[in-house]
Amino acid sequence: MLEFIIGILGTSLVFYVIFAGADFGAGIYEFLSDVTKNKSRKKLVERAIGPIWEANHMWLILAIVIFFMGFPEAFAQFSTIFHIPIVMILVGISLRGTAFAFRHYDSIQDEWQKRYTWLFGVSSVWTAFWQGVVVGALFGDLPSKQTDFYSTYVHPWFTPFSFCTGLFVIAVYLYLAQTFFLSETDEYPEMAESIEKDVWKSLLFVFITGGLVFIAAWLTQPKFFSAFFGHPVSVTLLIITTLLLVPLIKSYRSKRFHWARFLVAVQVAFIFLAVFIKRFPVLLSFNDGSNLSYSIAAAPEATLRQLTYALAVGVTVVLPFLIYLLKVFKSSTSKKKRAT
Repeated sequence: MLEFIIGILGTSLVFYVIFAGADFGAGIYEFLSDVTKNKSRKKLVERAIGPIWEANHMWLILAIVIFFMGFPEAFAQFSTIFHIPIVMILVGISLRGTAFAFRHYDSIQDEWQKRYTWLFGVSSVWTAFWQGVVVGALFGDLPSKQTDFYSTYVHPWFTPFSFCTGLFVIAVYLYLAQTFFLSETDEYPEMAESIEKDVWKSLLFVFITGGLVFIAAWLTQPKFFSAFFGHPVSVTLLIITTLLLVPLIKSYRSKRFHWARFLVAVQVAFIFLAVFIKRFPVLLSFNDGSNLSYSIAAAPEATLRQLTYALAVGVTVVLPFLIYLLKVFKSSTSKKKRAT
């Protein structure tokens, strides 16, 4: 039961990073287009994520429910220590969803549309950054005891490494969105060329921010290197991820954008899996040398059993309908566009 629950937890997080990451990246891309005064991406963004943007956070909700029910002790520690960045993430998600809903469904087109668009873009950047901050902080040692406010609730995440990780997440989300957009430009050929140019810039941005992460890790966070290079399977996955750049670049040049989207998703999944394998079975590490593992933090067997049943039903019933939802809305949106 425990292995099944952990597997679904990891899968939901991977899907969230890929699909919701591309969703956030769409807002980041639109925001950067407005800042640089490039051609507006509003129509493309709304076509790409409009029909299914509500479904993307299902993966995050699923992960939180599994975390809360399956590993309550770890969830309590995590939500307490990181309550400040978690609140920042929730504020960003709420503002972003509100702005997109008003912009997408408001029947009155006036000056408020510009304000909604601005809020949508800013909150996308904001949320992606704080998600990266939390991820970066998890590589450090968390306080084992509550002392003063700063040491307990600020110091674990207020580090150069966490901030660099936040910038890296922004870059990855932007790159994901642009790659996904390229497969949506069949009906917007005038945008395809400019997006292709932007993809190369974003890829460079990913390498630069990734380099900053490694520099910050070398200076302040040595555990990060052990998390990436301390396990043969993790190293193998990272090598494969790097080698996938060759077919990925070829797919861009040959304009096989659906293939490029698949390769980018695989790269993100492999990076996540590489870190997970190295850290397993540790959930949280503390500054007194102790660790909180999945087995120690696991809920009672009766709770795990009920959670397993619920997840089994969800995988069997909900996932196929979600796939059907994406297919129906995407095809209907495409037909509607061709009809107009």
